[in-house]
Amino acid sequence: MPSEAPDLVERTRLSSVGAPDLLGSRSELQAVTDLLPVSVARCSRAYRYQWVNRQFAAWYGRPREAIIGARIADVIGPEAFLLLKPQFDRVLAGERVEYEREVDYAGLGRRWIRAAYVPTRRDDAKVDGWVAVISDLTEGRQLDLAQKAREAADDANKSKGRFLSTASHDLRQPLQTISLLNGVLRRLVSRPEATEALVQQERAIASMTHLLNTLLDISKLESGVVRPEPSDFPVNPLFDQLREEFAGLAIAKGLDLEVTPCAEAAYSDPVLLGRILRNLVSNAIKYTPQGSVALRCRRDGAAGLRIEVLDSGIGIAADQLPFIYDEFFQVGGAHNPARQGYGLGLTIVKQLVTLLDLELEVQSEVGRGSRFSVSLPTNRSAAGAAARSP
Repeated sequence: MPSEAPDLVERTRLSSVGAPDLLGSRSELQAVTDLLPVSVARCSRAYRYQWVNRQFAAWYGRPREAIIGARIADVIGPEAFLLLKPQFDRVLAGERVEYEREVDYAGLGRRWIRAAYVPTRRDDAKVDGWVAVISDLTEGRQLDLAQKAREAADDANKSKGRFLSTASHDLRQPLQTISLLNGVLRRLVSRPEATEALVQQERAIASMTHLLNTLLDISKLESGVVRPEPSDFPVNPLFDQLREEFAGLAIAKGLDLEVTPCAEAAYSDPVLLGRILRNLVSNAIKYTPQGSVALRCRRDGAAGLRIEVLDSGIGIAADQLPFIYDEFFQVGGAHNPARQGYGLGLTIVKQLVTLLDLELEVQSEVGRGSRFSVSLPTNRSAAGAAARSP
């Protein structure tokens, strides 16, 4: 509500019939108040409406003629009237009243309003009623509360991430100790059944360690602890590392791991890009029961490079593609026989791609496999040109 609206109404000095001395006629006052973006009403000492502007009538969804002459209690509801009557009585005593509060109006439900009541006087200076200027703040207040709630949730999430990032060493240390002790026990125990129990325990520890590391990685990304350090670097050494890391896993599943040498260079953070590709290759192997997984690169325009991870696995249905980057989502859901892990790998991939300002695309067909493509600049100048382009 414009702050000058109550002052404007007060300056009109309404007469006993509601016609202002300043504006000259009731029709002129009506025309002026109809232009205001707030609800305006003239009320009598008998708690009845003498006139209302167009906004007031529209607010209640009634014709203006149905409101003029009606009792306030019949329009806003008896409960709201009893709540506001002390304010009406104050203004009838000659006091200007302003407030902002939540009210429950009949037919409108709970609303948050800002109101100003200005006494009107007869020629003999006696108060004969008041002019009410009311702004409905409900929508703006709801948006403000929603924004504050989002900001509070974001702050809490960042605080959680900072705590987990700071405490990551202490959180990992117990599992690392248990893992070392488990290895010592395996060397000391000779009974087959005890050895098998220790093997199972070692797998459980490895699974817990992997989940904890993944959650800590996500927390670091969400809290802004991870800072990219981009540089120009050759891609092939990274491809060689990935071949060495995943060759054994692919062989264990009977898959062909095809890593095509890449003679290109790229500009990005090589460590974080490596984490992206590790997650993509790991996922490809996980969801490929037979066939092959391939890692390759190719030029993408004059100053771009596209790195692709392809597999001949189970594929992803079109209706599931929008959700594959959600936390804990796994392709195929509970009915997927290849289900394993916690569905966090692609969440990390998406966050890293966003952090590095890269492009990520996916193409997939159920039963035919998937192709994930990461596009990045080949050098620093290309990255700068991409950042400057609209």
